[in-house]
Amino acid sequence: MATGDSPAANPFRQGQAIGGWLVFVALGLVFTPLRRGYEAVRDYRIIASQHPDLIGSAWFWSVYSIEALLLTFNLVLLPLFFLRKSVLPFAIQAYLATCVVGMVAMQTLSYLLVESEFDIKSLAQMVITAVIWISYFQFSKRVEATFVR
Repeated sequence: MATGDSPAANPFRQGQAIGGWLVFVALGLVFTPLRRGYEAVRDYRIIASQHPDLIGSAWFWSVYSIEALLLTFNLVLLPLFFLRKSVLPFAIQAYLATCVVGMVAMQTLSYLLVESEFDIKSLAQMVITAVIWISYFQFSKRVEATFVR
């Protein structure tokens, strides 16, 4: 990169448009809050019908606090992504790591308190997804050229 080409040297640099594999990230960021909202309502109904004594318990609030954190994190990422902010690659990596930790915490709470099965398949999918996308945001030239503002 030549002098004057860095984002710090030229704050008005436009960078590349969102394209390539980043389109899949955009779709995920847009549809994940909808999926999370749907799943939260569905899970609440299941808990209310099968374990009504848990509504309002520490377990319930812990799980839904984690869900709320992940939903909020996702909603914060949306404008960062579409405005192509330079902080986005780090923020996405932090979000994905938080998703893995959050899923482990929720699964552990469910396993210990409700005696539900530990869903190793979903956890493995989340870990693989996180490893792939974290690596992509770490090493991709496209990401480096897109998120420059």
